[in-house]
Amino acid sequence: MRPTIAIMTCCLLAAGCNTTVKINNRTDPRSFEPIEFAGTDEHFGQIEVDVPEEFRDTDFDITRVLVYADVYADTVVSTGDIRIDIDFFIGLEPGSAALDDPLRNELVASVVVTASGEHYPILARDPAIATRALRAETLWIKAVVKPDAPSAGMIRIDDIFFEVWLERETDGLFPFFYLF
Repeated sequence: MRPTIAIMTCCLLAAGCNTTVKINNRTDPRSFEPIEFAGTDEHFGQIEVDVPEEFRDTDFDITRVLVYADVYADTVVSTGDIRIDIDFFIGLEPGSAALDDPLRNELVASVVVTASGEHYPILARDPAIATRALRAETLWIKAVVKPDAPSAGMIRIDDIFFEVWLERETDGLFPFFYLF
């Protein structure tokens, strides 16, 4: 019985398996400049993000992406009920042109701000554009602020970071140990 267990254990160690690495840039989050708005006009903001080299490693497949951010309604004054829609995009190119073009930009989350001084978390899971964006050297995170009623104020979008699962198939568990 023991020789059979030893042989099976060796076979399992030598058999193919997947190596998964979870990387995030939580220690280096990004933030938008405060977005000031007045009236009912849309206001646009964006930040440029240099993609870490670990995310661009083509030896690994990107299997999961989470995008986190924190929206804060710093100061909001409105003539009626406060309702401000904020759309959060990931783009392959800078600017507000073609936000509805799924090959260049993707809406990854929307938040409705209803009170001044409140925090609204954003969590976007596996946006379709993320794989292409994280293979590029640079991506753009964009926000569109749309007040519903005449209002004025400032919106902050802070602590933006990515959590990425990278996976590759190895020839067995033994090559896994060479990563460390």
